[in-house]
Order: sequence, then structure tokens, then C-alpha cells
Amino acid sequence: MNHKTDHEQLLADVMAEGAPADFRQAMLGRTLGVVRRRRRLRHAFRATAALIFFGVVAFWFRPNRPPKASAPVAGNSVTPYEIIQTQPLPASALVSTRPFVAEEFALAASPILMVETTSASGGFTVINDDQLLELVAPRPAALVRITPTLEQLVFVNPEDEKGFPAN
Repeated sequence: MNHKTDHEQLLADVMAEGAPADFRQAMLGRTLGVVRRRRRLRHAFRATAALIFFGVVAFWFRPNRPPKASAPVAGNSVTPYEIIQTQPLPASALVSTRPFVAEEFALAASPILMVETTSASGGFTVINDDQLLELVAPRPAALVRITPTLEQLVFVNPEDEKGFPAN
């Protein structure tokens, strides 16, 4: 035989005291309705999640086919290219060259005399730092070492860098 505990007995007394006779049945019906609705929502959510998952997988693994070219309509024969016809330029639009004729120009100066000098050691001699500074002696200048093997001659007056008559 089932004996109700004190808590269950107290709850039954409270419920029975101020409630109509069918209150317990109505409360049970509403509770079951809420539980069923939650279960349906849970099932719907799971089904929607599964459909989304399978949709993403299907989209990810779909075959990559290029779109088919639409066939031209029988009455409309439009080509996807344009034919261009060319023709040669007229002779007046062409630029040409002709040989130089020296007689056409008058020289105002005396003819240039070319002097060629050579030496056995390659055409030049190597000078040291002191000799270089003696060559530019009237102008203030300095030798600046950039690296152990690279030096640069720097003039104090920027106009001297353009050149000056030799001594």
C-alpha cells in the first residue's frame, strides 16, 4: 500500500482546499501541453540544423561546371566579335629618314683637329691623394673616405664642382 509523505499530503490539502475539482486535471493538461511544445521545438531545431548542415556539405562538394553557353536564336545571328578592316596609311603620314649630306650645312668655326695620345701603361697614370689635392690647390677641397677603398673629392664652393680651368 502506498502511503503519502507529509509533504505530498500537505500539497494535496492546499491544492484541494481552494481549487475546483477539475483544477488538477487542467493543471496537468497545461503542463503536458508546454512539455509537448518544447519537445516539438527541440525536434524542429534539430531537423533545421541537420538540413542546414547537409545543405552546406552539398554546396561545398558541388561539381564546378562552367555555365553552358546559350545557343543563338535561329533568327538572330549576332557574332561575339567584330571584323575590322585595315588599309595602309597615305605617304604623307609616314615619317622617313634620309642620309646626311655635309654640303648642305656651312660651318662657322674652324675645323676640329683630333689629337690622339697613347702610353704604354694604358693611357693614364695613377696619382696619390697629395698629388690630387695639388691639382685643385687654388680651390678649397677635401678628400672624404666613404669606405676603406672608396674616396670622394668634395669642393667647398659648389661652383667649383662644375669645372674650372687647369693651372
